[in-house]
Amino acid sequence: MFTLNRNDFHGADTNRLVEFVECWNRYYGGDDDEYLAALNLGNDLTKPHIARLLRWKDPRFLTRRNRDDAPNLRVERVLAQTVAINDFRNGRIDAGDFETLTRSIFPNGIIWQLFLFHIARPRDWPIADRNVFHSYSALFNVDIPDSIVAYRSYANAFHKLASTLRRAMRIDNTDLTRVVMANKRLDNALVAFGQFLGTYDDREPIVGRERRERLSHHDWSGDA
Repeated sequence: MFTLNRNDFHGADTNRLVEFVECWNRYYGGDDDEYLAALNLGNDLTKPHIARLLRWKDPRFLTRRNRDDAPNLRVERVLAQTVAINDFRNGRIDAGDFETLTRSIFPNGIIWQLFLFHIARPRDWPIADRNVFHSYSALFNVDIPDSIVAYRSYANAFHKLASTLRRAMRIDNTDLTRVVMANKRLDNALVAFGQFLGTYDDREPIVGRERRERLSHHDWSGDA
């Protein structure tokens, strides 16, 4: 009888990163073709692109029309800032100003705030969600990020792993599309591994009591 060894769930072995990504990427069920097309790499984002990306991120809460066909106010707040999102994409506003903007759109959580960073500059700002954070906590023995400042530590770790993966895949770093898709393969693996941990790892991700109390549904997603 095979018994899972939970001690093997924890600890990053970057020497086997390609195997890790290939293994866990198989269990990811998202639509990367839709994601890549909606990113409109090399060009500005339009409102339809942004609406597609929001729906891709969270079909339940970020679809443009509600079930009663009324406008989704969360989505409309984002679309109203299309010019600013493109300003950040093209370097006309800095991360501090953009963070202030994302907080005004989604005041109660970092996940949707960070998704706006990601869609504007997908190479620089990896996608954030509870599954990748769970993987990060397990693999690096660190706290789960609960702020954009703490997220930067996750982003730094992600970029180091992504750089290693791209070298192994012989990706030309000047090819934005191939870079973004290679990074997405890493993200997919972290999502799937995080889902696995949530199912089979009986140890909670590393997070202090006060942080745990703050990580409500709204803290992970956005505002009500």
